[in-house]
Amino acid sequence: MTEKNEETNTDASSKKTSEEKKAGKNRVLSIVAVLLLVSFIVFAYLFLKESVPYWIGNKSYSDMNKKAVSLKKIEGDSIMAIAESYMQTQVALPTATYVPGMPEMTPTPIPTLTADQLDLLRIQSLIEVDFDYLQDINPDIIGWIFMERENINYPIVQGQDNYFYLTRLPDKTPNRLGSIFMERDNKPDFSDDTTVLFGHNMLDDSMFAPLEYYREQWYYDEHPYLYILTPQAIYRVEVFAGYVVQAKDIESLHQTFESIEEKREFIADSILRSTFESNVHIDDDDRLISLFTCAYDYSDARYVVQGKLVQLTP
Repeated sequence: MTEKNEETNTDASSKKTSEEKKAGKNRVLSIVAVLLLVSFIVFAYLFLKESVPYWIGNKSYSDMNKKAVSLKKIEGDSIMAIAESYMQTQVALPTATYVPGMPEMTPTPIPTLTADQLDLLRIQSLIEVDFDYLQDINPDIIGWIFMERENINYPIVQGQDNYFYLTRLPDKTPNRLGSIFMERDNKPDFSDDTTVLFGHNMLDDSMFAPLEYYREQWYYDEHPYLYILTPQAIYRVEVFAGYVVQAKDIESLHQTFESIEEKREFIADSILRSTFESNVHIDDDDRLISLFTCAYDYSDARYVVQGKLVQLTP
């Protein structure tokens, strides 16, 4: 009887231990499931928090581009057709009838197009910006910056300070993408010795993110130019330098140089620091432009791309 009771007690104890282990395992699985659910919720929240502003901002820019910009793709043959069409409008004066005793008159030759004139015709055929529409949205919109075969295709704004458009779209809607904006002290017609534009370096390669690719020579070789359009003029930006600076170095840029020597020194220093080589020739009276974006080499790092402005329109 005693042995049977002991066996019964042993079986009961084993069953109890097994049930406790099973219950403990279930508790662990429940805790793991809760932790996974919480992690998923936190991840989803962070993902949405990070992604939604990108989606809203990029959609806003896309909608604006559709209404304000006509962008076309043109091939080499089309460029020649555009040039030929332009040349046909430049009609030569007819030769006058020869009269004995009078000097013979020759027709006025049709002028040939320069490289800059051809480039202007090409850009005018490639992109057209409705500045009336844009300035109805916001009078702070002063221009448009464009790079072929890249994501840079944005309006340029200028605010009362250098902070407002860090977190505002061109229509003044709050958004982390911000805007491409001009230094507040610059003249909006790009007539300063050097003009400064700012833009964020976004993770989705939007805004001024492509500028960092100028760290590599191949990228410069494929993208030596950007273009800036304003209501009054069209400019080609001939890129000549790109390098990493500290955020505080932005203040060292000059809107007006005190002397030609100071300007030459500024240009020479930029070329010396550049991460790529260019063969752009810069004259003493050339106007310059500096494009700034964030870099991640160290805290408060910035990458600046510099170019000279060539006005293509008369």
